[in-house]
Amino acid sequence: MRYQIITIGQLKRGFYQEGCQFYIDRLKNYAKLELIQIKEAKAKTPEQVKDLESAALLGAATGYVIALDEKG
Repeated sequence: MRYQIITIGQLKRGFYQEGCQFYIDRLKNYAKLELIQIKEAKAKTPEQVKDLESAALLGAATGYVIALDEKG
């Protein structure tokens, strides 16, 4: 089995970096795990940013997609 963790931009907060590394370390013995970081979109409106970033996320993902949000 293979997993991809895809983020938009760099993981800036230490908590996110530690959390990703924690799960990478735990899962690496059971499955392939890949961390992909996509550049943040630059656009004039928030709607354009959402459209560009969602297209980039879907373009980078393979297989089943499960979206996670920091707000739950």
